[in-house]
Amino acid sequence: MIPWALEQILLCLLISASATTGVAPTTRSAARRRAPAAASTSYRFDFGSGEAAPGYIRVLPGTTYTRQRGYGFSAPSGISAVDRGGGDALRDDFCTSDLPFFFTVDIPEGNYDVTVTLGDRNGPSATTVRAESRRLMLEKVETAPGSFATRTFTVNVRSSRLKSGGQVRLKPDENPKLDWDDRLTLEFSGARPCVCALEVTRTDSAVTLFLAGDSTVTDQVREPWCSWGQMLPRFFQPGVAVANHAESGEALRSFIAERRWEKILEQILSGDYLFIQFAHNDQKKNGAYAAAATDYKDLLRMFIRETRGRGAVPVLVTSMHRRRFDADGRIANTLEDYPEAMRQTAADEGVALIDLNAMSKVLFEALGPEASKRAFVHYPARSFPEQPVELKDDTHFNSYGAYELARCVVESIRKSNIGIRRLLLDDVPGFDPSRPDPVDGWSLPASPPAPVLEAPDRAFLFSYFVGNGEDGLHLAWSRDGYRWEALNGGKSYLQPTVGESKLMRDPCLMRGPDGTFHLVWTTSWSGKTIGHAASKDLLHWSDQQAAPVMAHEPEALNCWAPEVFYDDKKQEYVLFWATTIRGKFPETAGTGDKEYDQRLTHVNLRREAPEVSSPARQRGVRARPKTRPEGPAHPVYFQSPSRPHGRAYLLPALRA
Repeated sequence: MIPWALEQILLCLLISASATTGVAPTTRSAARRRAPAAASTSYRFDFGSGEAAPGYIRVLPGTTYTRQRGYGFSAPSGISAVDRGGGDALRDDFCTSDLPFFFTVDIPEGNYDVTVTLGDRNGPSATTVRAESRRLMLEKVETAPGSFATRTFTVNVRSSRLKSGGQVRLKPDENPKLDWDDRLTLEFSGARPCVCALEVTRTDSAVTLFLAGDSTVTDQVREPWCSWGQMLPRFFQPGVAVANHAESGEALRSFIAERRWEKILEQILSGDYLFIQFAHNDQKKNGAYAAAATDYKDLLRMFIRETRGRGAVPVLVTSMHRRRFDADGRIANTLEDYPEAMRQTAADEGVALIDLNAMSKVLFEALGPEASKRAFVHYPARSFPEQPVELKDDTHFNSYGAYELARCVVESIRKSNIGIRRLLLDDVPGFDPSRPDPVDGWSLPASPPAPVLEAPDRAFLFSYFVGNGEDGLHLAWSRDGYRWEALNGGKSYLQPTVGESKLMRDPCLMRGPDGTFHLVWTTSWSGKTIGHAASKDLLHWSDQQAAPVMAHEPEALNCWAPEVFYDDKKQEYVLFWATTIRGKFPETAGTGDKEYDQRLTHVNLRREAPEVSSPARQRGVRARPKTRPEGPAHPVYFQSPSRPHGRAYLLPALRA
């Protein structure tokens, strides 16, 4: 079954054709507050089928998010409404579901106090609340029958736009992230979530705790991955907003180059905090490499200097160990000299240090070589949706591992001289990493895939193959042609059944004048056929055909990388492919790979004119004819450049 969110994208595409000690104030003076939004931003929602309380917006199970409405449930999951009756309009009714569900509100970039009222007059409730990309805000809030809980937390909402122009250079993986979309999205889950009411109010006096780091810090989008950064909000009082700007693959250099650092500098104010954790990617010998003793330290000093220049407090966090044990069951250091370089920089610059590297060593050794797997991403195949292979990741954490590391960070804050320690929740107990929480007694509801709230007006659809092309057609989509996301969970849409080897390599997809998609592909490494199939919706396909386009050439070795486009003037399709004909072109024989001497070959086919242009022309393929066509059905041979393993196609904007 196609996941709901990806199915919606696909269907819409088809329809579209400061102190050095770390002490800082924990509240702001009026002069230091963020500039308020142009208009006061505040929403109040009353969930359930009863009458809405005065001043509240009624929310029913069918109140789905639309851009026009500006709020509502996204990716509905069996939501139902219950009305107990009585005289309390706000708490007599509620919305609930057996599955996690999302509620979204359009709001401008900024910090927001979020207040939820949870409970059921006639039954128990247990609710966990996450915000944006799985940031843990409330952990298992339980109420007895007839009791209610009202909790407030503060959420940071942001966009990728920069005041100086342009935007943060997001990675393809960040397309499904809810952290960059000018919306607040809340996820409700648990044994029995009962949501009575929700209030969202702009706050310009909150302390913002910025996080800069890599994949071990970022808001991980999908289960089972998780990071300590997205667990951190659960441990702070209302009035502290965790703004997690960390991202997978980041190093100090790339964080700057992608303008993530610029985004933080635009927003950070006096009294805010910046936690900095880098090393895992800085040590890699690539373009972002920074030698521990020199460039790495220099870049850390620059981050410290510019943070202090804005009156905010920098805090250095040494990177946690990877799960690498020696023969004696001790953690082996894989981070070289980077943790020590950060310790030295903290001492030299008088910056507060959270030594997560040292604490993680104690934590992982306490768990041991085997039990520690349960803190990392180690799972058999098909443990989670869209996970066909076994996972053995000794760098990244699941929710339990991320939670334990967050407790290490919180314990360091609690014992430090960092001013923000006074804003930790009162119920945060001490934590000893040598005595971690028992993994068997720990649980957190798993998050479903992030909802897709709306499809773009225009989108690129990319057809490609994986491996040797045995499993057929794969599709991905993109808004801008730079950031791509696989559709159908990366699974095939069409299994190949024709041709000499029954492969589907080099799939080329185009749309005809009647809306029909035509697909052509390479069927074999050595053969004389090209595959073809047609579809109206990319889900249901015609019978596949193997067109014997080179059967008339006994010495033809192959038919590779076919492409099809439409000639608007002649009102005919043109089908191209690459072929080698042994002995036909002696002047270039042996100049290609092995015995191959590729030529582009084409035939012209009369059809009704479609409304799309050539995928070959879109990709800038140049071809020089070697012979002239003798007629519309005869092949023509061209010199051929090398080809990628897929094609991109721009679908036009058509509203449903």
